[in-house]
Amino acid sequence: RQRDSYRAFQRYWCSAMATSPVATRVSPDAAGKENDAIAKSTHRSGNAVQQPHSLAINLLRRAKSGQLSMFSYSNSEQSPAIDQECFDIALRLILDEDNELHIGGDDSLPSYCKNALPEARGSITRVQFSGYQFASFPEVTFGRTYFNLAHLDIRQNSSLTCIDSIISQLPQLTSLNLANCPNLRTVAPLGRNRKGRRNLRLQNLWIRGCNLSTMRSEEWGRVFDNLAESTGPLEMLTLSGNRLACLHENVVKCKSLVHLFIEDNGQMTTSSPLVLPENLGDLSQLTSLSLCGNNLRRLPRTIGRLDDQCGLHLQRNSDLAHPPPRYLQ
Repeated sequence: RQRDSYRAFQRYWCSAMATSPVATRVSPDAAGKENDAIAKSTHRSGNAVQQPHSLAINLLRRAKSGQLSMFSYSNSEQSPAIDQECFDIALRLILDEDNELHIGGDDSLPSYCKNALPEARGSITRVQFSGYQFASFPEVTFGRTYFNLAHLDIRQNSSLTCIDSIISQLPQLTSLNLANCPNLRTVAPLGRNRKGRRNLRLQNLWIRGCNLSTMRSEEWGRVFDNLAESTGPLEMLTLSGNRLACLHENVVKCKSLVHLFIEDNGQMTTSSPLVLPENLGDLSQLTSLSLCGNNLRRLPRTIGRLDDQCGLHLQRNSDLAHPPPRYLQ
């Protein structure tokens, strides 16, 4: 049984390797129990066809186990989508235990197939998705596949609308970058407490180019409460280009912050200034604070409490009146 399983898996991977991203359907005897799902889950974008087996190979090929702890899954085509079912099946193919037991036993197999082994996947700590379109992560399989993932970078994804599955299945994340995801309208999952859930471990959080203008004040309050309790602890926070109307006062609870970047949140249809909390200057550990491009007209009085060595950046606030004298130089 093991030999037959191994031979089937070898035929499957070698067949898949020989195909392009527009590959034909995997033969039923090679794909085993997944073949029906694969046949039904082909996703088309223009002339391109995205199939689970080719997506699985792309994920594995970019994971340079033993050499790098990061893989970057970038796409040069015009905004191709990853069908949610396709994404999930691709990860399940990598996770298939029967096949994992036999990978790497034959040197004739592509070397990147060994990246499906648990010890190899466990060495992947950084993942970047750039230019690929998916609304959310599969609920379970991504965290099971890359179970030691600490750094996640998602860029230029106009389909992303939900980060709930990211937060729930990757509690060990120490850095999260969400950049240029214009349809992401909430980061409230960062503030949700679930029974038995561990504290966040984030040290670095970048959220840029999203549309968070409709998040409620109480949601922001809970987000900052959770970030303040991060065991990272949180040292860098970026909330730039997100159409914020105000910065919630609970940000000051994040006492461990060293770098805070709140930039370019001026409303596109109005010149209304970003409202800053009056106690912002109580973040005594800050060494850099950037408030550029927020249509600011005044600064909180507590800004004067910042350490003398803290770099304060106030460019692109043409209506700002009476900034502290030392920042006029």
